[in-house]
This record gives sequence, structure tokens and C-alpha cells, in this order.
Amino acid sequence: MDLRSLTKQLAQAAANFRQQAIRQPLVQATSARLRTLMDRRPGRIVRHKRDTSLELYVAQAHIATGHVVADHIANIVQKRLTRLTQTRNFDTAKDPVEALHDFRVASRRLRAFVDVFEPLLEPDMGRRAKRPLRKITRAVRVARDSDVQLGLLRERLDRAITEIERIALEDLLATTAAKRKQEAKLALKRLRKVDFDKVHFALCATLGRAITQLPPPGSASAQLSWELLEPFVGQATAARPPDDGLEHVDELHQLRIGLKKLRYAIELFEPALGSAFAQLYDPIEAAQDLLGQHHDLVVLTELTERHRRDLEQENRGTLAHALQSLQNQLAQERQALVVRFRDEGFDPELWRQTLRCQLEIGAS
Repeated sequence: MDLRSLTKQLAQAAANFRQQAIRQPLVQATSARLRTLMDRRPGRIVRHKRDTSLELYVAQAHIATGHVVADHIANIVQKRLTRLTQTRNFDTAKDPVEALHDFRVASRRLRAFVDVFEPLLEPDMGRRAKRPLRKITRAVRVARDSDVQLGLLRERLDRAITEIERIALEDLLATTAAKRKQEAKLALKRLRKVDFDKVHFALCATLGRAITQLPPPGSASAQLSWELLEPFVGQATAARPPDDGLEHVDELHQLRIGLKKLRYAIELFEPALGSAFAQLYDPIEAAQDLLGQHHDLVVLTELTERHRRDLEQENRGTLAHALQSLQNQLAQERQALVVRFRDEGFDPELWRQTLRCQLEIGAS
């Protein structure tokens, strides 16, 4: 969608908001903010200098509504948009690895915001917001994965006991670092195709539409919050693999993704959960962290296996044997994480009941 069409949609949204202002003060505040996002002259949109436009759009996304949950959501979206902008040029940051991590997480959290409120949006509004965010996340995925693997390999290099183990790890590190350098260049090339102005406009429109659909605090608000969160709860709980002693790599990976999406989703409703937020948030974060460690080791195992095969083809059998020993260690560590995850326990049904109960308590 071009900026002219988006301008028209924002103008229509603002007009609709004004018509409802008598019945809903929240809408009146939102409408005023949306009007500042556009030039009301037909076919034109306000053009600011490149170095200030994104910051201006981000600042205007914060809508002071007086609705505690709506204000919280607007504040979160503003912060994540700001972080996305600040870390966009991750390659020139003081810490490129941390900047790339923050950039990707910001894009994921913004996608989660759109996913949660998509049922309240007009047709295609969510798709327009999510499509460029998905491109951003995918553009930097391999480079970010390489950063994680490089970190793990450096830790193992520091703990290496034998000389041949050290040489094998250094060889794998060099190969992975070279790949990371190439992938970072490719990521930046892909990101140049993303119109970040459009990303901000689409998210501001989504934000305005979403928070004006929130009813006043009370039973209706609690019910809506549950209806928006329940699909994420269901996705996370349905992905739990059977407790039969097997590793179930794919199932654990899907569970990790489901828990991550659920964690990002409930962050948006922290005020509605009150003091119970930590009680609900912490178990998800802990479970996702364990599964994240497991996934990182799975990826490292695959990386090591590919490099081991390359070494065998090059008749470098000694280094290949050293990597086989590393793979055996990784298998043991992966299994230990699976056992730990199951022992520490995450009861999805109890968690679901607690969430529903706390939303109702917060509304009373």
C-alpha cells in the first residue's frame, strides 16, 4: 500500500473516532493524535527531513488516553519502535552483536503486538503492518544465529583441554565468523529494501485502531483481554511434547516459539494483571530460557556436523574426530536440559486457569 492510501485510511479513522468521541473519551484523545500524523491536504503527506521523520512518528505514536492498559500498550509500542530505529544500523553500533539482537527482538515484539490485536483491526491492516516486520526479522535471522553460535564456540574454546580440541574449535570459529560477515552484509542489503517510514505509519495506524477498541476497565475489558490472549495460550500448551524420555527436538522448538509469543503477548496486558503479572510471566520466561538453551545446542550440533563432514571430505580426519567428540558432549548437554525442563515443570493448564482468574480479579 502507498502512503497516499494510508493517509486516506488514517483520515477516515480519525473521522470515525471523532463521531464516537461523545460516547468514548478515549477515542477523542486518539483522534487528535492521529490527525497530527498526516497533512490534511488531499494526496499529500507531511514530509520531514530524513534524520527526524522516524523519531517524530515514534513520538506521535504515544497516545495519552487515560486508559491504563491503553496507555501501557501505547508506551510499549513507542519504546519498541524507538529501539527498532536506534538499532537499525547495527553494524556501526558500539556493540554490533547486542544491537543486532535488540533489533531483531524489537521486530518480533512489534509483530506480537499486531498479532494480539489483529482480531480488532480492519481487514488487511494487520497484514500491512506485519509484512515488513516479518521481512526485517527474516533478513537478520542467519546473522543473529551466527552470533549465538560464535558465542557458544568461544566459551568452549576457553574451556578446551587438549590442543587438538582447541585447533578444531578455532577452525570452526573461523568458518562461522566468515559466514557471519557475509550474512551481515546480506542482511543490510535486504533491509535497504524495507521502507521504515511505512513501517512506522502502519504501526501507528494499528495502534490507534487497537486501543480505541478497548472497553473501559471492568468485566468487558477482562473478557476481551482473555479472548485476545487465549489463542496464544492454546498454541503454547498444545505444543508440549509427551513425557516419554525422548528428546522431541521439533516439538520442543515449537513449544519454545509458542512460549515466546505468549510472553510477548502478556507483556501488553501487565496493568490488567496487577501484582500477579510476575507470577504468570516468570514461569514462561524460565521455561523459554531453558528451551532456548536447548535450541542453541541443537543448532550448534547441526553446525558442527556440517563442518565435520567438510573436514572428512578434505581428509582432515584428526579435526573431524575432535568435532565428533564435541557432538557427543552436545548430545549429553541437550538431554540434561530436557530433563531439567521436565523436572522443573510448567503446568500449562494451571497457568491458563491462573491467567483467567487474575484477569477477572483485576476487573473487579
